[in-house]
Amino acid sequence: MTSGVTSEPEVDVRDDEVDAVVVSEPGSGADLDSPLAAMPSGAAFGSLVHAVLETADPQAADLAGELEEQVRRHAPWWPVDTDAAELATALVPMHDSPLGLLAGDLTLRQIGVRDRLRELDFEIPLAGGDLRARAPRVSLSDVGELLRVHLPRSDPFWSYADRLTSPGLGGQSLRGYLSGSIDVVLRLPQQRYLVVDYKTNHLGATAADYSVDRLTEAMLHSDYPLQALLYVVVLHRFLRWRQRI
Repeated sequence: MTSGVTSEPEVDVRDDEVDAVVVSEPGSGADLDSPLAAMPSGAAFGSLVHAVLETADPQAADLAGELEEQVRRHAPWWPVDTDAAELATALVPMHDSPLGLLAGDLTLRQIGVRDRLRELDFEIPLAGGDLRARAPRVSLSDVGELLRVHLPRSDPFWSYADRLTSPGLGGQSLRGYLSGSIDVVLRLPQQRYLVVDYKTNHLGATAADYSVDRLTEAMLHSDYPLQALLYVVVLHRFLRWRQRI
């Protein structure tokens, strides 16, 4: 499942991260600094972090040293005013943070290169593909209605259906083709897969600024749930031609 690593780093700017997100006041953890609190923000920094995480070996014996090596490798393409060793040290904790129930609380460090497909490029047809006639009329409001059907009201993203069915987004057609790239797909035990998209949005300087509630709020603000839904569809189509069900 491993993807190839090219000799030259990719240099496409990551512009899918929004820094100016207004979120609610932080709760517990306000006295614990975020590992990236002192780091820069912006597209160049996000691109540098993405490049480092794409090529680093998460199971290296000296993970901090491996990350620092990758920072130095990619820094010429993404010049950022930060120390390589400090950035590497700041990226270590994320490798030891549980990925949640969907991943059985595994961490990034526990999922090696052999079980990763990095930078999964895609171009998939949406409703009707390239057909002009007889193509079904599907819009974002239809996706919103599906969320209402399949998500319980207790789900943190249940309210996102309201945004997808709003006048501003609901009428947007889902026709033609969708292209992009998924940061990494992780292969888990029992033939399960997890889509991961790295984000470096700056929400504050402490751990409390990145609580579940505040992350949910920021994700809703930036339409990340829609991105997640589309990526899962991409992965489903990718896998259905490659493994038996």
